[in-house]
Amino acid sequence: MSERIDNLVSRLREREEETLALFRSLTPDQWDTPVYTEGATWDVRTLLSHLVSSEQSLLRLYKSIQEGGAGVADDFDLDRYNASRVAKFANLPAEELVPLFEEGRAAMIAFVSGLTDDELDREGRHATEGVQTLENNIKIVYKHNQLHEADLRRALGLPEA
Repeated sequence: MSERIDNLVSRLREREEETLALFRSLTPDQWDTPVYTEGATWDVRTLLSHLVSSEQSLLRLYKSIQEGGAGVADDFDLDRYNASRVAKFANLPAEELVPLFEEGRAAMIAFVSGLTDDELDREGRHATEGVQTLENNIKIVYKHNQLHEADLRRALGLPEA
């Protein structure tokens, strides 16, 4: 593996540990706490559902970019997509979502570990960040989680990481 890939894998693992520690530290009552209330209300469990579904969706996107795809379509409706994906996890209890997050991150790490530097330089469109290299798209994975986790910590009155 190249240094670039090593750095991405290291950061993905580090952030995974932080994410898991946060969600595993929550009490049963905290899982029902609203994190977002504009539009559809997302509680802590719904937020973790979003992280799980995002990891899965982004992995598919990144594989497509690796294979020469352009990324998401210009008219991609992120809000509609997120709502439909989160709904697929609506009936899963929190204790089942944590292992799904671990599985998704393991798949992301395995994918990134198998990339070449040339593939990291391929470009594709991200839903919110526009056209980016695959390397920058991968960085969005852990930055996306960090943003949501900061919102979660605020909603729960927890100190920032």
